[in-house]
Amino acid sequence: MIKQSNIKLTDGEEYVDLEISQSNFENQSFGDLDFKNCLLKDCRFNRTLIKRLTLIDVVLDNCDLANLEVDELYIKNSRLEKCRLTGLMANESTQENISYNNCQMNLSQFRFARLKKIFFRDCLLDEADFYAAKLNNNTFTNCHLRKAQFNKTENIKTDFRSSNIEGINVGINDLPGIIISRDQVNDLAWLLGVEID
Repeated sequence: MIKQSNIKLTDGEEYVDLEISQSNFENQSFGDLDFKNCLLKDCRFNRTLIKRLTLIDVVLDNCDLANLEVDELYIKNSRLEKCRLTGLMANESTQENISYNNCQMNLSQFRFARLKKIFFRDCLLDEADFYAAKLNNNTFTNCHLRKAQFNKTENIKTDFRSSNIEGINVGINDLPGIIISRDQVNDLAWLLGVEID
């Protein structure tokens, strides 16, 4: 991998086999960015607008993507470590085989997204929005999902067992395909109009 810092990104360019560190792209606008087999470390994309973003075999480490807005996000076989994604807008994105580890993701938006084999570990996802997303084999481990939106989702093995789902927004028809622990039954009892004592 070629190491570069403080680089400028060019619209329509494909970035391959690069380690990009300490670069600032905040408050910018791009049409099309494509990263393959790259490491992005300590980079800032906050309040940036990107029309089309592709990430394949990419690691983002300690990057700031708060309030990043992406119209078309395709991400595969990638990992995000200790990233700030508060207010990220990735609606209608396609994501497969992704790990989000120790990320701040409160108020992030994944409405109508297609998420397959996504692993959220130790992430803050309070008030995140997954409305009408297609969730296939996703695991939320030790995550905070207070007041997160899961209405109209299609779930295949969506595992919440070790996470805080207090106040989660979900409908009774969204429950098939969701995995919870016995301790979490109380958090969803309101859907049945019952009180568990």
